[in-house]
Amino acid sequence: MTDRATDIPIFGGGIIDAGRGLPLDTEYLAEKLDMTGGHIRNALLRAAVLAARAGTGLTMDHVLDAARAEYRALGRLTRL
Repeated sequence: MTDRATDIPIFGGGIIDAGRGLPLDTEYLAEKLDMTGGHIRNALLRAAVLAARAGTGLTMDHVLDAARAEYRALGRLTRL
């Protein structure tokens, strides 16, 4: 399990550094997603691709869908 206080900046920083600055619930993400920093980054990249394919801005739905895909890639189950 990762440290929630450490994960919040990872989620938020990944979005803000990408120039998005969208209102994602980073506290919720840090609380619900048990991922290391590298997997968080992968999930954010997946989310960006999902948003680009949909032709929309990044949303919580994109991030959660991407996190589910990242868990599947890791062979882990999730209740997201």
